[in-house]
Order: sequence, then structure tokens, then C-alpha cells
Amino acid sequence: MEPIVAVLRRFAVDFFTAHNLSVCAEIMTPDYQLMVGRTIIAGRDQHYLPAVEQQLSQFPGLAMTVHDVVVTPTRAALYFSEHGASGGEGGPCASWSGVALYEFDGVQLTRCFANEDYQARRRQLKSGTTDTVRPSAVAPWDVAVGQPNPEAEAIVSEWLTGSDSLTDSNIDYDDEWMTTTSTPFHFEVTSAEVISMFSSNDRVAFAVMHQGMCQSGSAEIFSTGMVTVNGDQVASGSVIRDQAALFRTAHSPSQPVAR
Repeated sequence: MEPIVAVLRRFAVDFFTAHNLSVCAEIMTPDYQLMVGRTIIAGRDQHYLPAVEQQLSQFPGLAMTVHDVVVTPTRAALYFSEHGASGGEGGPCASWSGVALYEFDGVQLTRCFANEDYQARRRQLKSGTTDTVRPSAVAPWDVAVGQPNPEAEAIVSEWLTGSDSLTDSNIDYDDEWMTTTSTPFHFEVTSAEVISMFSSNDRVAFAVMHQGMCQSGSAEIFSTGMVTVNGDQVASGSVIRDQAALFRTAHSPSQPVAR
């Protein structure tokens, strides 16, 4: 097993699902950073672990199911779901998806760009109706390590400049693959800034900030995704749009994205 895959497995199984926080010291650098939109959680022990502990306190039995994995020797992306009961046994349940892009120094994870569908989580906890957990990848940790594909990255970069990249019928967005409760998504893209991107053969993973117009006015939205390129087109994939933060940014002045 490639070192990066072994570390990812420890992250998903030994650390997250087993709630063994001590694993972090072995798989993450001390200055590990988690970037969610404009929010930067920097420092493994000072800030990242307390944030994880807070979530585990809210969902004592929280688990992670991995649906898709893309890897190179130094970069990786996971499409996953988190699921559990708020407050523990007897509490309202929720399942919500995320896409995370990781950087790897050969031994430990150094940085992550991520989005999770907190809007879907909020909807389920409020309504009392729980979404289905998508099936796990059959062999998520037996994934092949691919090679960079600049041509595929160029196709995805061009695709991201258009509004269709947020509503493409070939892509599974957020919770829309399984629910009819989602409201129609409207966002007219005026610009796109790729924050992070890598490719593995015909797979491309990315984090992007779109600026444009939504129903409330000018806004920005951050997304992370994993897509497959076929020929000169984006053929399929999964994208998580940070809709929960979208309306908080409407009419707000834009600031440079921290890297």
C-alpha cells in the first residue's frame, strides 16, 4: 500500500471513526491546516483537535463512510459521508457528505481543503427525517496511484469558469442525488479562482471559489469536488457547494483567499 493511502486509511478508520485522537500526532504535522472557505484552522493540537472534539461531543457515535478516493504520491482526495445522532442515543440523526483534498509530505498530512454539506445536516436535524447513507466504496484503500494529467486539469479549469459547473446534470451536488427537498440552486458565475487542484490520470480534484450573483445579490461560494474527464468533457463526479455559507457572503466585500 502506498504511504499516502495508508495514512488516509488511518485518518478515516483509526482516527475519525474510532475517535482515537492520539492518532493525529502520527498522521498529521504539528502545523497541519484545515481550510474551509475563508476559515483557516491552523495548528494540529492548538486548533484542529479542539474543533474535532467539539464535533464528536455533539455526535458521540459519529462515523465516516468513504465513497471515493483519488490519489497521487503527494496529493489525495476523499468523497465521504459523516453520520450519527446529535446528542447520542435517541437523538436526531443526520448523514451529510463532504469532499476533502489533502497534501502529504511523504510521512504525514500537512494541509486539507474541505467542504461538508452542513445545510443538509441542518435540514435533517430540524425535520427529523434522515437521509440515506450512500454505499461505501468496495475497496477504498486499494485505489491505484495515478499520474498527473495537465490536459485533464485544463479541461476542468475551463469548466469551472462557467455557471454550469455548479449545476451540471452529470455531477452529483450536495444532497441533490437522493432528495427532493433541496431548493433549486441559482448562481451566475462571473469569475472562478482555483484554490487547489491536482489530477490522477482521468480524475481531477479541486477546491474553487466562485464569485457571481445569487438570488440575494452579489456573493461568493466555495466548492470542493472530484470529477472524471472523458475526452474533452467533464463526464461525472461529486461536488460539495458550501451553500450554508453562501448567503452570509451576499453583499460582503471580497477578500483574497488565504493560501
